[in-house]
Amino acid sequence: MKYRLAFLLALAIVCVALVACGGSSSEKTPHIDLPLSETAEPSEIETAFRQIVKEKYDKTDVDRITLNKNLGTEDNDQDYVALVYLTWNVKNGADMTKRMMAMYSEDLAARTATNIPNISELCVFWTIPYYDENDTSVKYSYERRDSGMYQTDEFISNKIR
Repeated sequence: MKYRLAFLLALAIVCVALVACGGSSSEKTPHIDLPLSETAEPSEIETAFRQIVKEKYDKTDVDRITLNKNLGTEDNDQDYVALVYLTWNVKNGADMTKRMMAMYSEDLAARTATNIPNISELCVFWTIPYYDENDTSVKYSYERRDSGMYQTDEFISNKIR
């Protein structure tokens, strides 16, 4: 009985400590208010993407985000092309995987259109370890037109067809 009580007390202390610390620091993403301004800095844009992924896409990790100036838009030097590399850590069948990647990518493009105005093109690269741990399994590309982002290209690996 004494050992059980000591164990429960130790477990409670660990739980309280974890809650108070808010988890590990590597899991924390700085919070940023959305939508961003049209003059947002690249660091703010990257934080916005990380925040959206963390809050909206279950079992998804950001591998890296690359922002390149869009040299094709001469009238605006604040336009960027965003290359967002993600990993989806779910074991699903091919059809469900393709549907989820399409849905998550479309949602990210819609949130980009609404919240990150200086992204003129977006490419979302998905690594899905269940199918291939090293190579991109799915890629969707979008381009800003009017007030939205429209799909311009897609690639789906033969490994999940």
